[in-house]
Amino acid sequence: MKRVRFFRLKNGDKLAFEYGHINTNLFSLKYITPEILKNLRPVVYTQKKVKVDDNFIITSSIEFLNHYIAEILDEKKVSFVEVERESFFSPTKSVFGEDSVETTQKNYINFTKKKLEKREAIISQKAKLEIAPYIIFSEKILNFFEFSNWKLEDDSLLFISCFYQEDGKKSFSEGLNIKRGGELKIISKYPFGEISVDIRRNFKMENPPTIKFGRNVVVESGVSVFIELEKGSKLFVRDGTKITRNIHVKIPSGSKFEI
Repeated sequence: MKRVRFFRLKNGDKLAFEYGHINTNLFSLKYITPEILKNLRPVVYTQKKVKVDDNFIITSSIEFLNHYIAEILDEKKVSFVEVERESFFSPTKSVFGEDSVETTQKNYINFTKKKLEKREAIISQKAKLEIAPYIIFSEKILNFFEFSNWKLEDDSLLFISCFYQEDGKKSFSEGLNIKRGGELKIISKYPFGEISVDIRRNFKMENPPTIKFGRNVVVESGVSVFIELEKGSKLFVRDGTKITRNIHVKIPSGSKFEI
């Protein structure tokens, strides 16, 4: 990965770089003021062909592209990062085929697998897993997990969208093993609890669900575990637990469920 300085124009009429722009931008909020936004200009696209069933329809659209903010900000505060497209950018433009829902799902699963494997997890190519983006893309939250010696066998499934620790340590410990055909889903509609934001954009989270998943937990072959946590609920799984039967449960707010 390279970090490269960005200059808008060179010699009055030429771009100073030869890179295509894929419209993925990161900005510090303190620089995006009402004055900045006022100076953004719209872009009109015409003669766009959109396929509907077996026909193509000619359309037009007006878009405000946020990369024009780079033209307004101080040049010394603007740069871009060169990355491999497949490892960073996965647009979803259709249901099937290239740049589709299928490829987006595949790319995200592969990205998640690589993240876990770097932390010493062993994941079968035939395993399916999805860990919520706010976990995978946050190093701080990802550190709530101890992925070493995790093992996902053929045709196993893992889905996690909760992450808060019950005791201030790791929410998930090392040694999780989901055997062939086993499933583990731990979800919550309120993974951050109750969120409030004040006029200064400060936010706080209260009453999130919490988890303590012990060491060397095993989900046996063909067993399905589906646990949903409501705000303020607690899940506790003891070290060395072997789950040999299906568990489908919703933990009410303020309650604790132990395995």
